[in-house]
Amino acid sequence: MPLLGPFATPMNRLVACLALGLIAAAGPVWAIAPLPDPDGKPADMTKPVQVFILMGQSNMLGFGKVAGADKEDTLEYATKSAGLYPYLVDDAGNWTTRNDVRNVRVMVGRGGGMGVHDNEWLTIKGKAIGPEVGIGHQLGHLIDAPVMVLKSCASATAPFVLATLGQTKQGDGGNDGTILDAMLAVDGESGKHPEFKGNVATVYTNPISKGGASNGHYGGNAQTYMNVGEALGEAMVKLLQAGSPGGAK
Repeated sequence: MPLLGPFATPMNRLVACLALGLIAAAGPVWAIAPLPDPDGKPADMTKPVQVFILMGQSNMLGFGKVAGADKEDTLEYATKSAGLYPYLVDDAGNWTTRNDVRNVRVMVGRGGGMGVHDNEWLTIKGKAIGPEVGIGHQLGHLIDAPVMVLKSCASATAPFVLATLGQTKQGDGGNDGTILDAMLAVDGESGKHPEFKGNVATVYTNPISKGGASNGHYGGNAQTYMNVGEALGEAMVKLLQAGSPGGAK
């Protein structure tokens, strides 16, 4: 299966795995540092591909609406009217493309076979986005080596970034509160398991979610998917910088 596309180098290291329900686990409220526009340059193809596996269900697939500059919950409105995520739009108002980050999505079809649904440079296309956009831009900015953001499922010994359900607040009871507490507990910095320090980060998404709930795909609000994606990407960047894996700029 030609998953690598133009990445013809050996994929001999699996650097990271992002496990997301939507969308990952808890911790501090993330203040996202602004990113520059992509420079349009390819990655250093002499270096091994750095693969980041995104795992989840429908919210990982992505329901953040793209089109509709007059609708406050769309990506067009967020970027072109509200001035958010400026690195996604060039001076001419077109969506930018990262030529150093490959966006690949594989899924098992209803007939049981695995298929490749996306295999392209990271950009905005189609009707909806998931958190892969924010994640990919964060990682592409950090890493000189080719980056692949792969939506799939796998297990690996690698850094993990988790995210809480956006509708659940700290202090909530019931099953949602229990899940949140468990996700917070595995955070390597502030959780109850010091053995996860430097290997597991958790992102508390309630403050950066724009309403709605996971079972309703957060109303399709593009800002929720972008905000959470950026926070997850930044959390992974911090783990990578702390561990100094090959390829970090």
